[in-house]
Amino acid sequence: MPNPLLRFARFSKALLFTVVVHGALLALLLYSFTWVDTVERGGAAVIQAVAVSERDLRAQIEKDRAAEAQRRQAEQQAAAALQEKKRLAEQKRELEQAAAAEKKRQEESRKKAAAEKQRQAEVERKKKLEAEKKRQAEAERKRVAEEAERKRQAEEKRQAEESRKAEEKRQAEAKRRAEEALKKQLAAEEARKAEEKRRAEEAEAKRRAEKQLAQTRAAAANALGALKDRIKAAVESVWRRPAGSSSGLTALIRVRVARDGAVTFARVAKSSGDRLFDESAVIAVQRASPLPFPAEPKYYEFIKEFNFKFAPDDG
Repeated sequence: MPNPLLRFARFSKALLFTVVVHGALLALLLYSFTWVDTVERGGAAVIQAVAVSERDLRAQIEKDRAAEAQRRQAEQQAAAALQEKKRLAEQKRELEQAAAAEKKRQEESRKKAAAEKQRQAEVERKKKLEAEKKRQAEAERKRVAEEAERKRQAEEKRQAEESRKAEEKRQAEAKRRAEEALKKQLAAEEARKAEEKRRAEEAEAKRRAEKQLAQTRAAAANALGALKDRIKAAVESVWRRPAGSSSGLTALIRVRVARDGAVTFARVAKSSGDRLFDESAVIAVQRASPLPFPAEPKYYEFIKEFNFKFAPDDG
């Protein structure tokens, strides 16, 4: 469909050209009338000039008309070509749109087909998955049932075995207890006899030891008593009577000696009543160290400490 603006422009140009041509023609006619009037007064040569001008004018008009016709034809051809170009462009656009629409339709159809294929595949996958689940569930149910049956049988077997073992254990325990009771009874009897024997032996050993101890103690005392006079002489030989000390005094001195008779300790066990006399007695015992002492080693523990009666005025 031609553009209305283009049609209006073409119409305006044609109208303007027509107005110009007719205006020129009117002016030429007016000029011709004036000029003819003058020629009538001046001669025939002018008439010939006027005639030539009309031909030329007509030729020019024809020429202009032809040019206008050619121009119009050219414009019409250009407009037709433009219109054809637009038509072809519109046709191309419509074809492209149709091709795009077809491509879009085919793409949508392909997508729909792919989606349908995927849906069918998903349905098939779900069916297979459901079938597999059912198969696995059935297999699991069967496995659980078989496992339960196996456990039941194993439990029955275990209980029977435990019952058998418990009975065997009970019988063995009863036998063991009876044997153990018998062993304990025999052991107790043997232990009683052994204890009686041990006690008798210990009593005998103790009696012998006590007897031996008493004999050793008595022998040690006798050995020490045999040295009493020598000890007395040794102490009195180093004693110095204190000034003013009374005669006839007696002090009991507690003495401890080493194995060789060396005095390690001496103190007053019973005072004479005279402090200076008591002190002089202790000093004399210490000065007389080592004292005469039995050489038998087994006597030492019995006589390592003894009381020494210091009475220098006794005969």
